[in-house]
Amino acid sequence: MTTGILGSDGYDRALSPAGSHCQTRGAPIFIDQRIESSDAPAGRLDTSKMPLSPQHGCTPVFPHDLLHVNNIFEVIKARGDRTAWAGESAALTDLYQGPSGHGLDEACGFDHTQGKDDVTASIAGDDARVAALLHWIDGKNCTGSSNAQVPVLFGMSFASVGVAQAAKGMGYSDVTGTPSRGLEESFVFTDGAIGRIIQRLKDRHLYDSTWIIVTSPYGHAPNVYAPSDQRKRRVIPIAELTAVANSIHPGLSAYVSGGDVGMVWLRDSSMTKAVAKAYGDRSAALGIQEIYSGAKLGLTLNLPDQDTRMPDIILQPEPGVAWVSATDTAPATYGGMQDEGTHVALLVAGPQLTGRVDKTWVPTSQVAPLLLRALGIEKFDLQALHREHTPALPGIF
Repeated sequence: MTTGILGSDGYDRALSPAGSHCQTRGAPIFIDQRIESSDAPAGRLDTSKMPLSPQHGCTPVFPHDLLHVNNIFEVIKARGDRTAWAGESAALTDLYQGPSGHGLDEACGFDHTQGKDDVTASIAGDDARVAALLHWIDGKNCTGSSNAQVPVLFGMSFASVGVAQAAKGMGYSDVTGTPSRGLEESFVFTDGAIGRIIQRLKDRHLYDSTWIIVTSPYGHAPNVYAPSDQRKRRVIPIAELTAVANSIHPGLSAYVSGGDVGMVWLRDSSMTKAVAKAYGDRSAALGIQEIYSGAKLGLTLNLPDQDTRMPDIILQPEPGVAWVSATDTAPATYGGMQDEGTHVALLVAGPQLTGRVDKTWVPTSQVAPLLLRALGIEKFDLQALHREHTPALPGIF
């Protein structure tokens, strides 16, 4: 939790809710389309939907303001080099600006289809972001309308595979993981798109000096949107999780985040043990596989009394289970804490690599120090690496 970001749907006990004029404490944190303007061009953030900071004059808290440490884009910019990103979500891409708010020279590619059940639209959105990348490689801005220096660090978000995994009736067709028609179409598109990017790098004589990283923030395999065994699909109202906490004491639940992992913030953390026991007693009915609280939670994450954004309880659902509200059009996804959600593929291509498969387990956080090393930058310039002592990916340098 060095970064200060736990997920796209969270809560902070120290912030105030949007529109509250900082008269109360405790606010939901959304880093998704819920803080984007629905009636403005894609990519516009709506400050009226953001939490407020009582410590900073009751001003809106942008996603990048939530970060406790700088990021690699800011490190690259501090050296005087250009950075760019094409992301499907304006809110998530704002994180790439870093706490300074100026980590990206250019950010584009946003659309209003993010998180929706439209595979065709998501492929079109990906295609537009690929076009932005091709323009950057050509020495243009993201629209191709003017000349610009080729960014030293740039990339894009592919959304269509995730959307196809999550879309109703899509995902996988059987227990062996056979992709549905829509998912296969997204795989084919993404494969072809990466090929187009590589070809353009070769055409511009940049391929031999470019490092390419392809990975995912989490895996979709075990969750409700794409269970390989559709018989395990269960959608449970998140209100049932809230009701369990409030059964211990009325109003005890401050906030509950659902999707493919449950996070529970309590108004009184001293009641955590009693609430966790209540969840355990109803685990079968609620589809709960694992409960993390107290010392067990602190083994991998910050404790609630040390971090105002940390939930008191985290609930790992059984495979195929998701907790959603009646208003959810795109429930939160984190990948959960199971192996299928936390283990993702990582493809690295660079000037000195000859091609091999390495099944060594590595955290994706080791990508950043690799890139810094490739660029001849001291890795301790990145504050998270200094605090966590994160090494570069093994076996490359």
